[in-house]
Amino acid sequence: ASMSGRDDFEDGPLVEDGGFFGALWEAYDSVLRLIIRPPRARYDLGELGPAAFRFRGARVERVDFELRNARGLKLRCSRWLPRRDRDLDGDAEGGAPAKRGSFVADFFEDNWPLSDSERRRRDAMPTVIYCHGNASCRVEALQALPVCLSLGLSVVALDTAGSGKSEGKFVSLGFFEQSDVAAVDEHLRSACRVDRVALWGRSMGAATCLLYASRLGPETAAVVADSSFMDLRALCRDLARNIAPSVPTNLIDSAVARVASSVDYYAHFHLDDVSPAGAVKTCGAPTLLVHGAKDSFIPPAHAKALFEAFGADDVALVLDEGAHASPRGAKAVEAILQLLTLKVCDGEPSFPLNPTFAGTAPPWSPKWESPKASLAAPPRPDEATPQRDQPSKLMTHLADLYDRLSDLTVPARDAAASDPASPRPPPPAGLI
Repeated sequence: ASMSGRDDFEDGPLVEDGGFFGALWEAYDSVLRLIIRPPRARYDLGELGPAAFRFRGARVERVDFELRNARGLKLRCSRWLPRRDRDLDGDAEGGAPAKRGSFVADFFEDNWPLSDSERRRRDAMPTVIYCHGNASCRVEALQALPVCLSLGLSVVALDTAGSGKSEGKFVSLGFFEQSDVAAVDEHLRSACRVDRVALWGRSMGAATCLLYASRLGPETAAVVADSSFMDLRALCRDLARNIAPSVPTNLIDSAVARVASSVDYYAHFHLDDVSPAGAVKTCGAPTLLVHGAKDSFIPPAHAKALFEAFGADDVALVLDEGAHASPRGAKAVEAILQLLTLKVCDGEPSFPLNPTFAGTAPPWSPKWESPKASLAAPPRPDEATPQRDQPSKLMTHLADLYDRLSDLTVPARDAAASDPASPRPPPPAGLI
């Protein structure tokens, strides 16, 4: 066994026979792979966008870097840093810099390196750590960039261990991912002198954020948890029932118990240690729970249980109209903007983002120069919800994986017997 888990985990399905017990084994095998070894997201660095671009006139630079977590595994990370007027030495010395957006200002901002004092101020700006979902990677953070950049916040996205380009064989749906967030948080606070760090995660990443803020990160400024599950054992039981609806409940429980033993054996953690609902009782960070009302993968009941489990009063729940992998609508975006503005920002944002415009284009798109992108010039009613660009290849892939797993069922025994030549359903995508 290695620090990242045992090496004797089989890549192929564990069973091939059908029928009643085949359905039971299918549930075991599918849920086990869902938890510890879903498909690894493959991507090119070019999918993270340009290394430097302009967002509403401000220059934004992306810095790619590597860290090691507590287990010694290498994590690949990226940080997007907007350059703000207050970061310029001319402002500190009493002289205002040239007006942003002018040719002179843009030329010098693009070609004149920051001084040491300017760089220190920029590196220390409040930051949001974005945690991706299962079978995903740091490219997922692009959907959060416009919201954060509009507030003058920097963003760090990481491939958690076992995902994307980071090292590691297995994932753990939040248990070990906590230490990955801890490595990034420590780097920001010690090396970059950041004093306000917020967390934003989706699905597995949301569970990770809740676990970290409750257990290891008491200084977390705020948490946005989108589509988190409440308890990993309960999620396993729900997924097994969906995969094998013909199997009695007592045998489903036996399959989940076997999953728990296998997770312990291969990946070295316990299902019962991944319980966001149990952890948030001690969470002191202001938290926004977001969930899709049409989420059939992790039903909204999970979000409601999490909301009830919080021990603090500083928590809110927003049910969005979408499903598990849907882009979030204006209601959720507006709530996220309010939380980050109140708890993380250095005052009021200079560019109030129009919530209906968020997610319609990558942050380097010229669309963000449009007055419709800002609340300072509200769009006309017929333009309130712009047509969305074609989704990225990665996000389309993730949505397809969600749909495959949500639709996966094992035929009942009599159906399988009546049509033995019928094809077996595809293996689950493993996407949470």
